[in-house]
Amino acid sequence: YGALGWNTGYDWSEADLHAAMTTLDSLREVHGESVPWASLEYMVGAIHYGGRVTDIMDQRCLEFLLRNYLTKSSLVDGQHPFPPAGGHLMPDSSVLECSGRFPQQEEPHTIGLHSNADITHETSESLEVLRSLAGSQAD
Repeated sequence: YGALGWNTGYDWSEADLHAAMTTLDSLREVHGESVPWASLEYMVGAIHYGGRVTDIMDQRCLEFLLRNYLTKSSLVDGQHPFPPAGGHLMPDSSVLECSGRFPQQEEPHTIGLHSNADITHETSESLEVLRSLAGSQAD
């Protein structure tokens, strides 16, 4: 759903996710199961992702997401902080075993968005395709 839900569009990438995961791995090596979650939340929120957040309301949104989803239970099979509305649970077994059971298209409520998010997202994608086509036409 792209930047939907944020006041500003941010160009986060797989590299940001990888850096956050590396930080978690490093903290787990040092602290074992006693990960300092507040420190991890700060590092991810202020450095890995938050360094790009320029809007105060977006900063509050990021802090909320990290506080609620970056928890010890997110690392334990069968326990997860994710919204149950869509009925998707973190797998208790191999991700490959579970991947075939997920729908081809995620519903907006699965990640806590209103059902109108689909309309906004599809409109944005359609406009991008049209812009791309218009840009590829010869003058």
